[in-house]
Amino acid sequence: AILLLLGAIGLLLLFEAFYPFTSNSSFTYLSMKSLLLSIVIGYGIGTVSSLLGVAGGELIIPSLILVFGIDVKIAGTASLIISLPTVITGMYRYFEYGSYSVKKNILYLVIPMGLGSILGAFIGGLLIGYISGQLLKIILGIILISSAIKIFWKKKN
Repeated sequence: AILLLLGAIGLLLLFEAFYPFTSNSSFTYLSMKSLLLSIVIGYGIGTVSSLLGVAGGELIIPSLILVFGIDVKIAGTASLIISLPTVITGMYRYFEYGSYSVKKNILYLVIPMGLGSILGAFIGGLLIGYISGQLLKIILGIILISSAIKIFWKKKN
């Protein structure tokens, strides 16, 4: 199911990069319909994210772009803020289940990756003004399709 979901979203993003579904205008108002849709989509993303142990950006960003017509650069920034509650809740639940009992993993994997992510976020923030939204959609689409293929091959072997 994850293979199909990531693959389909990746293909949609690639298609949308060349044939936009929306006007790419910023999301400027919140109607009752969009509020309810946001809650439903957020619930689904939170559920899938917690099950997979991910922050949900691979689902949040495409949802903001494809459903609400938000520009990819704004969607990327918004996804960081939106994913914070998911990350905090997921960390708490995983901690309750003893998932962080191996301290060596935290020291040699989590801390270095966290520091690398901070550096990457800083550099990405500097580059955001130089990279087109279309290119970002293409890159995200390729990443999602690649992830789907990797999941497929991992399950097959």
